[in-house]
Amino acid sequence: MSTVKNQHYVPKFYLRNFSNNNKNIGMFRYKDKSYIPNASIKSVAYSKFLYGEDGELEHLLSKFESQWAEIMRKIIKLNFESLIELDILKLYDFILISKSRTKKVADETNFVLNYLKELIPEEGIHNSSCNMDRVDFEESMKIPNLIPITASLENNKYMFDLDAIILENKTNYDFITSDSPVIFYNQLYIWRNYKINYGLVASGLQIFIPLSPKKVLCFYDSEVYKCLNESNGVINLISKKQITEINKLTVYNSYDQLFFSCNSKENYISELARYKTLENLEEVVTNYKNNKDNGELIKIGKDSIHEKIKLDFFQINNKYKTIKLPNNCGGLRRTYVKALEFYKKTI
Repeated sequence: MSTVKNQHYVPKFYLRNFSNNNKNIGMFRYKDKSYIPNASIKSVAYSKFLYGEDGELEHLLSKFESQWAEIMRKIIKLNFESLIELDILKLYDFILISKSRTKKVADETNFVLNYLKELIPEEGIHNSSCNMDRVDFEESMKIPNLIPITASLENNKYMFDLDAIILENKTNYDFITSDSPVIFYNQLYIWRNYKINYGLVASGLQIFIPLSPKKVLCFYDSEVYKCLNESNGVINLISKKQITEINKLTVYNSYDQLFFSCNSKENYISELARYKTLENLEEVVTNYKNNKDNGELIKIGKDSIHEKIKLDFFQINNKYKTIKLPNNCGGLRRTYVKALEFYKKTI
């Protein structure tokens, strides 16, 4: 098996959907505020040996990508009409692996592992719930995405209850994407000012994936939201304001770079980029003093997106406007998730 040195954390097939010629793509880089109208797709969104030097994980991802590329082509051309059940299952994998394989996740995981490494004594931790030593950390740090990717493959069952729609762009302004293309949002939590982190099991979850300059795929919790003006699984967006709100989500979720069609104007991209707050990896870990036993609690994970985005095609169902929200870090979970977890306990 040959080993590829430059390993892409955003697949090239995906970026080509935003290209006019399958070779070049527009790019904005935050660190130097560079607008590059014709960057080579081969030379963006990669890191050297991100998935290890043996090539095994890179080879596995490449096999997946050929299948995902075909599914993307079907959706962009025909929406959901030509998809079969197996395509949907593979689409779940694409979404969760794409969220887990990025450099953003690798850097955050590396930071956490280095932080925890300093807390673990040389002989390791040995108790009823954990058995981890420095060797485990060293191995994990070689391929920091391996843990999140493995977890994502086990979690696709938590997407089975989500409904899907296509957001169709009918304006002269394009959707953009980024080096972290899968976006988790929760309009319910934002509307209720419920500022805790949310994830795959949360009530009110919305997942956005820009597929091309004219289409965004969205999975959402239909128990919480009603889709307005939806027809055959498609919502037509007809104003620049609607497109910009979706693009703001992409900016908030991005890490180092934005990607876009070469048709996008520099002033529009620069205007969007102003919404971005530069990443601070130290925010991944938060310490809380525990006065009871003079110990320390550690919260691991970046805050979710809590900025208000106007998604006027979603309406929150009345029940969830007043439902009691739990006062714990787990938040409100979907009915399906609670049923699934109950079932697991009984078998």
